[in-house]
This record gives sequence, C-alpha cells and structure tokens, in this order.
Amino acid sequence: MNVETTTVLDQTPSSEPAPPTPSISEPTPPQPGPPQPGAAPETPPVEPPVVDPPASSDAWLSLVSEGKRGANVFQGVNATTPGEAIEQLGEQLVNAQSKIGDVGVKVPGPDSTAEEIGAFRKHHSIPDQPSGYQLPTDGLYEGKALSESGTAYLRKVAEGSRERIQNIAHDMNLTPTQTAKLYRHFTSTTGEDISAHEVLIGQTKEAQKKELQQQWGGAYQQEMGLGDAAMRQFGGDEMIALAEQVGIKDHPTFRKMMAGVGKTIANHDIFGSGGNAQLMDNREEAAAKIKTLKADPEYLKKTVKGRAIVKEVTALYKVAFPNEDAPA
Repeated sequence: MNVETTTVLDQTPSSEPAPPTPSISEPTPPQPGPPQPGAAPETPPVEPPVVDPPASSDAWLSLVSEGKRGANVFQGVNATTPGEAIEQLGEQLVNAQSKIGDVGVKVPGPDSTAEEIGAFRKHHSIPDQPSGYQLPTDGLYEGKALSESGTAYLRKVAEGSRERIQNIAHDMNLTPTQTAKLYRHFTSTTGEDISAHEVLIGQTKEAQKKELQQQWGGAYQQEMGLGDAAMRQFGGDEMIALAEQVGIKDHPTFRKMMAGVGKTIANHDIFGSGGNAQLMDNREEAAAKIKTLKADPEYLKKTVKGRAIVKEVTALYKVAFPNEDAPA
C-alpha cells in the first residue's frame, strides 16, 4: 500500500503586515525616486496674489437716469464714489455761475425785452451808445511788413472803420474787452491783406519793367522820361501819383501811350521851350548815345555784340528822331 506524502507549507502569520492591495479605480501615484545626478530641484508651485478689482470710475453714474448719462456735464467728472462726483459737479456749477454772472442776468436773445438787454449791458459795463466803446490806438500799425504808403492806407481804413466796428459790437452786445479785441483783429487782418497786395504789386511792376526793357532796349530810360514829362505837363505830380495809386503807372500799354504823347509834345513844341525842355534833353541824350554806339568797331558787324548795338541804336532813334526811320 503506497502512502502519498503531502508537503504542507508553513502558513504561520508573519510578524510584518502585508502591503495594501491597490484599488483598480484609483491608480497608485508614482512614488518619488531618488534624485538623479545633475537634475534641477523641483520648484514648488506659487499661488498668484489676490488683487482686488479696481473701482469703476463711472459706477456713480448708476445714480443718474440712463437717458442723461451721456450729457456733457458728466464727461469731465473723474470720480469713484457718489460723494466725489457730487463734489466735482458742485465745483463745475460754481465756475459756470461765475462766468455767466448773477442769477437773473442772462445773455440777450431775439425775444429779450429792453429791460433784460439793459440789465445785461449794465452788468457787463456795455456803454449805452456805440460811441461809448473805447477802441485801442496803440500798437495797431507797428511791426507790419508795409511800405510807407501801405501803412498810411491801413491807418486810413482802420480809422474809417471805428464807427462801423462800434455799431456792430453794440448791436451784438459785446463787452468793451471783446470789442477792443475785435478792432485789433480787424486792423491786423487788414494789414496782412495790404501787405500781400503790395507784394503782388511789386512782382507785377518788376514783370512790367522787364517787358518794357526788352521792347525799348537802350532807350528804356528815355522812353520812361518822355512818359513822365507828358504826365507832368497834363496833370502835374498829382497825375503820376494817381497813376501809381490805381496801378497803371508802369503798365506797358499806358507807358507806351504816354511816351508817344511825350514825343508829340517835343516835336510840336505845344507848350513852348519851357514845357518840353525835359523832352528835348531826352532827345539830345539819345542822339549822343547813338553817336557813341556807332563809333564802336563792332557796330553793323554780324556778331553778338554788333547785333546788340544795332538793336539799341534802333530803339534810340525813336527817341532822338521820332519822325525818321532808323537806319537799316
């Protein structure tokens, strides 16, 4: 009879407790191992600081009805509390009231009564009559880029406009300070206009002078002298001044006409020897100049200088010998 021997394992409980069995639903977190050589130490997470939200600068507007929150009076208020807003609005009201004037004194309008207009004028020291405005006289004409005649014209315009400025100011209920500023502004802008006109006139005169010089050549001075003498014969220096004032004194068409008149006076001796003495002097000067030019060796030669001399002699002939044709 065979007997099977079974080896029984020793199941005596150990003195150390068995490790817990990990749950299937909760994975076991990795256990930190020993630090690796050369690895940077782990930085613990930093919690962000708790910052209170800034106070809204327009939170106080919730006290104002929604339809009025966009009014201009609230735009300049920089407040975080209703108390600050009320304080700033109060300062605005005080400043505005000081500019408007006393309560009950309002700016006159189309429907204002005579009493309301009178109260406003009295409050702002507006004179009863336009002539009561004291307009400035100092510093109106100094420092401006004007000629002597331009300054005189500006003074004439400014002084002639004083009454008109006073009437306009009084009709608009302007204060004396406002009226003085208006008058200075008018004078300043008028001076600028006159200065710009003088610059334009100067440019025009220069262009006209060049045109006549090209046409008359060397006879330019003689032709101009003939014209001036003719104007003096017929109208004196006042005639020349008038031509200058209206802007035709140096216009080529006018100058040619007056030079022709001067030649006629010289030829026919209309006014006697005294009247055409200057014209005769011009003729004699032109004849002397012609003689000098003809003596030049380049005269009549087909060179640049020779052609220029012939051109000048031809122009001088019109002055020295107005009834003769210039030599070919």
